[in-house]
Amino acid sequence: MKVWVDVVSPSTVPFFRSLLTRLDTCEFYVTAGMNAETTPLLNMLKLPGEVIWRHPEFSGPRRYLDVFSRLLLLGFNVPSFNVGLGFANFYVPLLAKSRWRPSIIFTDNDSSYAIHDRSITFKLADYIVCPSAISLVRLAKLGLKEEKIIQFDGYKEDIYISDFVPDSLFASKLSVKDYALVRPEATFAIYVKEKRSIVPSLLRALLRKGLDVLYVPRTSKDLMLVKGLDVHVLKIPLNGLDLCWHSRCVMTGSGTFAREAARLGVPAASFFPGDLLSVDQALIRERKIFYSRDVDELLDYACSCKRNKNLDISRSKAVRNQVVDITKNILTELE
Repeated sequence: MKVWVDVVSPSTVPFFRSLLTRLDTCEFYVTAGMNAETTPLLNMLKLPGEVIWRHPEFSGPRRYLDVFSRLLLLGFNVPSFNVGLGFANFYVPLLAKSRWRPSIIFTDNDSSYAIHDRSITFKLADYIVCPSAISLVRLAKLGLKEEKIIQFDGYKEDIYISDFVPDSLFASKLSVKDYALVRPEATFAIYVKEKRSIVPSLLRALLRKGLDVLYVPRTSKDLMLVKGLDVHVLKIPLNGLDLCWHSRCVMTGSGTFAREAARLGVPAASFFPGDLLSVDQALIRERKIFYSRDVDELLDYACSCKRNKNLDISRSKAVRNQVVDITKNILTELE
């Protein structure tokens, strides 16, 4: 079976690498959209993919131009396929339907932002695979029909955490050892309504307490937030799971890093500036993620949290196996 896979965000590169290596009866053609660290991660994780245009994060006329341009280029460049595969990706069901082919979309995002994108994805995809933390009622409100939904008991991050083996030489690649890992909010993204970053205030508070900080920017604009501050800036893409595992705690304005840390058993704090996804709310209720946008509360958490150095990925392996089985069953049904 020929399967087209389109990757448009950095966090889904390791997800697909782990999943595709276990679908050994399929022939894959992978495309990617330029977006933050997506392309470097494809190379680093040795997931061969053809980069086709950029996947937009900005709103306004430029966004629609980029979406249309990329869709047009995909139409010209993607060869014949039997099934399309994507993660929270509206290009896949659009192109698949235009060729009378089915599509499978994975998602962990039940927010109401970019409702037009979500509506296209949900209405045109043949199957939606998502965590059980997302309620069917919530998905129905976003326009998704229940008969399309297949849920699994875990999180997207489990799929690739199941393959994680800490790099014993990782510390030698960094200029700092015992560090708090900080990643800023994606203030440029269309799903972030609050454009004010708390990162400068948070970093100054951490530094006053004598904590070393490893700062992980997305874009060159994020470097403006640390101008004049004595922090260690990550300048080359490195394995995100190793970055989390070797830290004393992870503090992030995005969801993926917090969930990765939480599933690894690393202290995790989120200061995401907006409505939280159901998957994040579930981990907060379980006290696996601490959430606040108050700098003093975040500082208290960073100073008081304790690290558990025992790595247990057995639960992640169980989740991965469940998702692999779900995918194989769908592909068998579509043959």
